[in-house]
Amino acid sequence: MALLYGDSLPIAATGEPLVTVGLATGQKEVRLRTHGRVGVEYIEAGLRKQAVVPANTELVFALSPRSQAIPAKRSHYVDVQGVASRAPAAVTAAQNSWQQRGLHGVTSIWDGTALDLSPRPLDTRAQRLVVPMPSAQAARDQAQVLSRRYGITARVAERLGTLPRGDVTVRSPLGPLALAQNYARVFSLEPQGIEVTDVAYGTGYA
Repeated sequence: MALLYGDSLPIAATGEPLVTVGLATGQKEVRLRTHGRVGVEYIEAGLRKQAVVPANTELVFALSPRSQAIPAKRSHYVDVQGVASRAPAAVTAAQNSWQQRGLHGVTSIWDGTALDLSPRPLDTRAQRLVVPMPSAQAARDQAQVLSRRYGITARVAERLGTLPRGDVTVRSPLGPLALAQNYARVFSLEPQGIEVTDVAYGTGYA
C-alpha cells in the first residue's frame, strides 16, 4: 500500500522501475493476465505467503466484501519556501527566519525523487518549508493569506498521511488463490511478462 499510494518510485535489482497497479477510487477490481509464470506474494492471517501461477492465467484482484476497508488519507500543507542547502543548519535557520516574521508552525519535508540507478543514482530531492493544515480547503485559504501577507507564491502541497487498509481477494479460473491483507505483489518469473487488462487511466490506478 505504501508503494501504491506513496510519492516514491521503487526500483528492482535489475534497474527496472516497479510499476504499482492497485485498487483505488472507484475501481472494483483489477485483472492481470500472465504470459509466463508469475509469483504472487501476499500476507494472509498475518503470515507472508507466496504462490506460483502458471502462464496464460487471468488473475482477478478485488476488495473483499467482508473487509473493513479504510481509505487512504492525505496530509495537507502550504509550501512557503525551498531550502537550497541540505545542511540541517540551513533548514533550522530558514525556519527561525519565518518564525521571526510571525509565521509559526513551519516544518520541513523532502520533495522530489531519488532513484538508485547504479552506477549513477538520480537524486532530485530538496527540502521544502511547509505549514501543516487540517484540510485541502484550509490549505488553499491559508496559501492566499500568506501570499498576500509576505509577497510570496505560497502553494498547496499534500502527502500520504494514513495508509489505506483492507483485504483483497485474489482468484483465478481455478478458484480462490488468496485473501491478501493490505497488499499483494505480483512479479514475473519468466521474460514473457504480465498484461493489465481494462486499464482506466486516472481512475483506480497509481
